[in-house]
Amino acid sequence: MHMPAPYEKLRVWQLAHQLALEIYRITASFPATERYGLASQMRRAATAIATNIVEGNARNHRGEYVQFCHIARSSAVELKYLLQLSRDLRLLRSDEFTSPFNLANVVSALLYTMVSRLAAKPN
Repeated sequence: MHMPAPYEKLRVWQLAHQLALEIYRITASFPATERYGLASQMRRAATAIATNIVEGNARNHRGEYVQFCHIARSSAVELKYLLQLSRDLRLLRSDEFTSPFNLANVVSALLYTMVSRLAAKPN
């Protein structure tokens, strides 16, 4: 029986994981010339969001957790730009762009709120 890890209970991680899966799905159709370029960069940014949430959650110090959440949020913003670039280069159709872009916005907003709450807690 799988016991969920503490991070698996976080809505922000659940959405970040969903986003990573979606990015892997949509970049699978990118041309071979982008396999080690834009597709790889998008996949790294998407997985960095979820993995930084995981790593921060595993830390025993709130300041480190906040720092990892900042890094995760930066990766979400990076991914949003890469999605825009992919759309503008016509590697993604508008209907393929909208869902992950909106999801990245939600994850970014949740991370911002999470950082604010963690930073506001007394030691």
